[in-house]
This record gives sequence, C-alpha cells and structure tokens, in this order.
Amino acid sequence: MTLILTYDVSDRLVEIDMSDSIDVFWRGISLVGRPLGEVLSDLANEGFHPDEFELESLRCSALGLSLYTPAPEELEEDVKHVILDPIH
Repeated sequence: MTLILTYDVSDRLVEIDMSDSIDVFWRGISLVGRPLGEVLSDLANEGFHPDEFELESLRCSALGLSLYTPAPEELEEDVKHVILDPIH
C-alpha cells in the first residue's frame, strides 16, 4: 500500500496521496484501479466534474481531490492515484 502524507512548515496536513493498491471510495464510488472514464462518469452523476488539468491529473476542486493516470486523454486508462487536499 502506498499512502503519502504531506505536511506544511506548520506541521499541518496538506495532502494525502493514495495509490491503486488500496480501495479508495467517495460516496460509494471507487476512485482508483478503474478506468478514468468510468470514474469521471460516476462523479458526473453526482454533479462533479474536473475543472483543472495537468500533465497526468484531473482535479475536482469542489471535492479537493485529483485523479492521476499516466494518460488522462485515454479514458480506458486506470486511475493510479488519488490525492486529497484542502478545499480552498
């Protein structure tokens, strides 16, 4: 299992990174180890859509989570990591 906790200089937890070797759920939706397209569809059914895109991640700011996959343009590629961070 990979679980990485990141703290700021004040020792506040600012990020939790979970890999696909564990089950990560939000409102009953499995977020890792499944095709990105399926995860995005399930989140859309709950009214959430990614609003920020980086090289290997799609971020849903309203949820404070990012989905990481090696090829975010390939919807059949599995989500490998989920990162949770504070909602700003």
